[in-house]
Amino acid sequence: MSVLRSFAADSGGRAYLVSENMLGGKNSQFDRILAQIAAELRSQYTLAYYPAHPDDGRYHDIRVSTRYGYYVRARKGYVGGKS
Repeated sequence: MSVLRSFAADSGGRAYLVSENMLGGKNSQFDRILAQIAAELRSQYTLAYYPAHPDDGRYHDIRVSTRYGYYVRARKGYVGGKS
């Protein structure tokens, strides 16, 4: 699970461990996870920019911050494509 969480975090996502005993009745842990995912999907934003050298083939770190210190979950970087 730690590897899956690491992959998810690197891409700006999140991983959840779900087991059969979580699938119980109303207000189960599974229902709470689904509600959390739905709330996140309703509050997502897409940011884009155009790098100065888009096709350099190198890895570039990305850091997203806010003026008021809010938490931002985003991918950690990207590799510039080679044409």
